[in-house]
Amino acid sequence: MPFCFFVDEISVKTGDQLKLPVLLASADKVETNSSGEWKEVWRRGHRVQSDRMTDTDGNLTINNFMDSDAATYRVLDSEEEVLITVTVTDHELGVLSFKLNLYD
Repeated sequence: MPFCFFVDEISVKTGDQLKLPVLLASADKVETNSSGEWKEVWRRGHRVQSDRMTDTDGNLTINNFMDSDAATYRVLDSEEEVLITVTVTDHELGVLSFKLNLYD
């Protein structure tokens, strides 16, 4: 059964920075479906796939957040098992919130 942690007070405005605390020791890659298909944006031992992203101290940081970054992000282990899903949704005035699901 998943452990669900809902963050309802965290928001980011378009153009700001969003830190996602998702890079666990067992994380192998992070994918997003912002374009409608799952696309890899981070892989352990490789660079992030966007010049607006960084990976530091267990955080995947999206700089200069854009409306098109609103999507579901999933963290997978080396066996393709989902460890975490993060859904970032668009709200009025360019403010976004996210829901974080941790799986054991």
